[in-house]
Amino acid sequence: MNFRKIRAFAAVLTATASVMVGSAGLANPVPVPPATGGDIPANFNIATEADDYIKRDVMIPMRDSVKLHTVIIIPKGAAQAPMILDRTPYNANKFTTSSDSPRRALVLPLSYGELAEAGYIIVVQDVRGNTNRKAITS
Repeated sequence: MNFRKIRAFAAVLTATASVMVGSAGLANPVPVPPATGGDIPANFNIATEADDYIKRDVMIPMRDSVKLHTVIIIPKGAAQAPMILDRTPYNANKFTTSSDSPRRALVLPLSYGELAEAGYIIVVQDVRGNTNRKAITS
């Protein structure tokens, strides 16, 4: 019986030593940065061929030489489609990015998603005084 106790004690001691030696390598608190560029290629483009809409992010000039940030969601294949214009004091980008989806109805808020499904072009524009505007310098 004495031999079994010694053998069990040796197994516990070996396991404890291996844990302590293994954790010594983990004690380094400085993280190692990934290789330059990581696993994302430098010319990475998100595939949008499957999307059922085209999204345009443009600056529209006004009569008083101020450009307003505008986001346009156009259904693919739209020709002479009706358009809804919404001016918002909030960020037009947030308005048109409810989720990251290839479906235009899921990108927009619910009421506008229904209009988009009906074939409407959705235009969202930041109002004056928002940070997303520029004065035209000519």
